[in-house]
Amino acid sequence: MVVSRRLRGAAITVAVSASLLGSACSTDALSGRAVGIAGDTRPSLSYDAATTPLAKVRAAFTISGTYTGTVRAVQTVLGSTSEAIVDYTRNVNYTEATESPVGPFRVLFDDGELFVQYLNPSDRSPFEQAVWYRVDPDSEAGRMHLMTFENQELINKILASSLTSAQEVGNETIYGIDTTRYVAMLDVEAYSDSYIDELYQDVPGIEDVRRQVVEMMDPTVNLWVDDDGRIIEQRNSGNDATYEYDVELTLPEFDRSSAPPAPVS
Repeated sequence: MVVSRRLRGAAITVAVSASLLGSACSTDALSGRAVGIAGDTRPSLSYDAATTPLAKVRAAFTISGTYTGTVRAVQTVLGSTSEAIVDYTRNVNYTEATESPVGPFRVLFDDGELFVQYLNPSDRSPFEQAVWYRVDPDSEAGRMHLMTFENQELINKILASSLTSAQEVGNETIYGIDTTRYVAMLDVEAYSDSYIDELYQDVPGIEDVRRQVVEMMDPTVNLWVDDDGRIIEQRNSGNDATYEYDVELTLPEFDRSSAPPAPVS
């Protein structure tokens, strides 16, 4: 079965976004297994107890990767801009990409079902404008989407372990939140290799992700972390993200039972 280039392109956009910017998402939360109590700040003790800037940055990635509330992430990666909201209580991940190599698109993962919508497909595209399509979770594109959503805790752990050094820059207030700013250095090739080997080793075409990560990821990572050890903002050579915690999620309404299967050619 041949996956359409547009569908694969959307999946690669999501995969690269996750690889370049570890975000506040958790494997176990998306799979339905609790990893903690929503609103529980006890995990921040590992951040408070850390005695070096590198240990604090690693703790922040761990905390953000296992957070169990509702999180909004606004990301700009490789010229693609997207907003993703994860609601762990409802097992939902909703992403809107306003700019990407395949044009604007939306992806909805809800209770094991995966849907995609393209807002401005080309005349030659097999997709119709604004139609929600059902994506087979076991397809190549489906696996790329879901591996990203379901393994963010692992992604953050790989990212944290690939950091080689960090320094504390100072205290700053951003978006009305008191934060500590850190500058950390990352072993990009080691991170990319571990990321691909752990998540996407058997996925066709995954070398595109590896190549883009190595080419586009700068080793310098700027982080703004709140007092609970949660990452509020992350900047990495034009690959930027901001995170907002405990937000509300409104899902698009459409007849899911009538959603046609996504074109595969």
